[in-house]
Amino acid sequence: MPTEHDVVVTTWHDDESLADALWFALYTACPTQSFEETCRTVVAIVINSPLWAAEVRRAFSDPQQFSRRVLSHDDESAV
Repeated sequence: MPTEHDVVVTTWHDDESLADALWFALYTACPTQSFEETCRTVVAIVINSPLWAAEVRRAFSDPQQFSRRVLSHDDESAV
């Protein structure tokens, strides 16, 4: 049940890739404590970009595979 301490939080990732922003949404962002046990939804809205829409679908349809791909790219760029 919501309390007066619950808030809606948004983030902005204009200096990051779409993949990094999606990874953040899937693995770092979390709902407020009142909804922690029941929230199982992440929302991404794509306007007029079929390529971005396809990337969101891939990420959300298999988050574990997506995470492996994103993290392996991070490892490559760190070298």
